[in-house]
Amino acid sequence: MDQFTQTYPDAVFYGAKVCLINETSASDGDIFPYMFKQAGLGPLIGKRTWGGVVGISGRGPLLDGGTVFVPEFATASAKGEYVIEGMALIQISLSRTTPRR
Repeated sequence: MDQFTQTYPDAVFYGAKVCLINETSASDGDIFPYMFKQAGLGPLIGKRTWGGVVGISGRGPLLDGGTVFVPEFATASAKGEYVIEGMALIQISLSRTTPRR
């Protein structure tokens, strides 16, 4: 098999998928469900996410021993627009069903 047509990991699940989220989902926990939804892989289920994805890096140390953290890394859509930060991801509403017997 050609190295450019393989999947990583080398096994994938082709069935129905959902992505579980909640209010403690942040950073990559916000990016993954965003991309999951954009790819049309399935619904998001759970609670609204935190909505914080801008990464910081230390630019210190300062003379007084402190450190400066600079917002430096953000997530953009395919159109080049910033996404997720401060907006959060909102889940699909759930409905209770009774299992079949």
